[in-house]
Amino acid sequence: MKRVREVKDLSATRLRDGDAVLAVIRGSTKEPMVVFSNLGYAYVLRINDVPASTGYGEPIQRLFKFKDGERVVAALSLDPRLSGKISAASPDDPPPVHAVAVTSDGYSLRFSLAPFVEPSTRAANDLRVVAR
Repeated sequence: MKRVREVKDLSATRLRDGDAVLAVIRGSTKEPMVVFSNLGYAYVLRINDVPASTGYGEPIQRLFKFKDGERVVAALSLDPRLSGKISAASPDDPPPVHAVAVTSDGYSLRFSLAPFVEPSTRAANDLRVVAR
């Protein structure tokens, strides 16, 4: 995982052997981003907290404590300019922006992104979003 100012040619991005680009996230460095794992956890950090690098970047395990076998399956920016207004205007209104998670067994879950606006602690694994 690394933060760069701009990407002109994605194929020219430096990667370690065996690594691949999963997502390119746009957004203000002040805004949060959420990283989803194969175990159904969501990790939130500000884009500015992703280490800046012109090299290979840093393993995500340095930012969060992943469990054995846990890996990143998706990531997205919560910058309101890109994702829209995430929180509802009032508690009685439904959240205006949702995400959908789908398991390999075909189960799906629609959920609000509102709980993911604040960053997690490095050891937090409490934002479980997918039932297994």
